[in-house]
Amino acid sequence: RYRQHSKYVLLPCYNLLIPQSSERAHCYKQDVRFNDEVISTPRKFQPVPKNILSNELILSLILHDFKNSPLRNYSSTVPMEVGIHFIRMEATNDQPGLSVPNRLHKDGEPCTWIHLIQRDGVYGGESVITDNTKNNILCNEAMADPLDSIGIVDELVWHQVKPVYIDGSRKFGFRDVILIDFTPMESVPNNPV
Repeated sequence: RYRQHSKYVLLPCYNLLIPQSSERAHCYKQDVRFNDEVISTPRKFQPVPKNILSNELILSLILHDFKNSPLRNYSSTVPMEVGIHFIRMEATNDQPGLSVPNRLHKDGEPCTWIHLIQRDGVYGGESVITDNTKNNILCNEAMADPLDSIGIVDELVWHQVKPVYIDGSRKFGFRDVILIDFTPMESVPNNPV
């Protein structure tokens, strides 16, 4: 897998996205309740390049996702932290492309959108979504065309993406997606001791 990760702050009352860019690799750590496959060490991802963070299509896509998420009903004065992840799952003749975690899971962000950029030379990669019992499958389908999209409300569902495999006699194939997640940036008052 290849992954880039960066963040924005969204000010909904102004429809304004402020990139929180960095030149260094970004540490990304999920609580063990969400990802117990990489407990001990935060994963380091390269930042999304600045020219991509300021790309008009990316900015429009983020605002579109927010306006079509349940968080749009939040107070317009509450800023949102927006995570943007570019993820490539690569497959070879010897090995399928796997996601991390490679099982049903939750991400920990209240709302996440998954957009297919492209897939080439692979089959599989079905997005599986279940209700909270993990028994009722709501979706089990591969995104096939650019900008095929899925919205996830974390508290309502579990999800995963199945491995991708080489299609035919090729030696290499891949599946590229953009993940865009939203988390309200609410202050928590101090509790006196």
